[in-house]
Amino acid sequence: LMAAAVAAVGTVLSVPFFDLLGGPHPQDPGQLALLYGVVLLGSWGVLGASKAWESHHACNGTRRLVMLAVGLGLGQLLAASSGWAHVGIPTEVGSNQVASQITRVVTSRAGRDVALMVSLAAFYGLAFGANQFWNLASRDRVRRFRLVPLVITGAIAALIGLPFDAPQPWGSISLALIAMVVQLTSPWDRKAAAYALYQRKLGPTDRKRVA
Repeated sequence: LMAAAVAAVGTVLSVPFFDLLGGPHPQDPGQLALLYGVVLLGSWGVLGASKAWESHHACNGTRRLVMLAVGLGLGQLLAASSGWAHVGIPTEVGSNQVASQITRVVTSRAGRDVALMVSLAAFYGLAFGANQFWNLASRDRVRRFRLVPLVITGAIAALIGLPFDAPQPWGSISLALIAMVVQLTSPWDRKAAAYALYQRKLGPTDRKRVA
């Protein structure tokens, strides 16, 4: 429930950043609701997976694959919801000639809806797989909330969007908002954070000696 409230506030406050990044912002309540849904569902996906990993350890490769799957599903759901509700996504697509050509080919053979779903699924899948969202939900992270991960997440999303007709700045802002919601709503323990910082400062030899 806290994630829903934080996502709602973050979605509304993010509107000026669309203009700041030189892109079209949500023009109506339907587009704003679509952005809110992406942020909330993406945050729930990260929080749910991170909660499971607290009791069942998983390597980083497995975690990236799970995040990749969450992103793929989120992109497909966004495309389906956009088509079902007849709500367009305000984007700055079409600047990449190669990506635009690929989109035109897919559109001509499979239709616009399929092309949109492929583009969004690929973008969100790769963006989720590239970002280590589970670190933002860790109980022993350095602080409960930091701005730097939001900037890094948005920058990675912008780079991943270059080869695609990806929705920008929609994609970068939505990923940054997910990073914000995950940090603000996931549990954080001050003592665990201090101990983790202490362990990171120790060298391998010192760690063995302490153990």
